[in-house]
Amino acid sequence: MAVRENAFLVFDAAFLKEGLTAPSGLKKLLQKYSKKDGEKPDDMRHRIYRRLWCIMWYGSQIGQSAMSDNQKPTYVYPQELKDIVRAIIPGQLSDFPNPTGPHVYEITLQDLVNAKWPR
Repeated sequence: MAVRENAFLVFDAAFLKEGLTAPSGLKKLLQKYSKKDGEKPDDMRHRIYRRLWCIMWYGSQIGQSAMSDNQKPTYVYPQELKDIVRAIIPGQLSDFPNPTGPHVYEITLQDLVNAKWPR
């Protein structure tokens, strides 16, 4: 549990370094995740990122202005968010390179602050 708590402290520090405050709704969302019975680590990661994608796209329209052809983007999340997701998920995760291409939108810490998070 100490690894998870430390990850949240590092997450908060990354925002403070940029003069921002980590969104409480995002932190609550991440803190509530736990592994379901029989769920593989990569499946849990997929579930977390799918939820984040929906909040960023449907709830907050993050990156919609950058998508000129009405395509839905592939989000690349900040390393600080990736690190906390890895700390939340028990077990070994597969590594994947960041996607590239015209429909990739890199989420910033400011984007996370601006998003509309559940309460």
